[in-house]
Amino acid sequence: MGLTMEQKKAVTNEIAKRYQKASKKQKGVILDEIVEITK
Repeated sequence: MGLTMEQKKAVTNEIAKRYQKASKKQKGVILDEIVEITK
């Protein structure tokens, strides 16, 4: 079962906060997480 668009937006907004503070290496990991979550 996938996420609704509203749920995807909520998750993405929370992850965006982490992304802004992350190092370049951590950003790659975060982007991979987003792809897996929002499939």
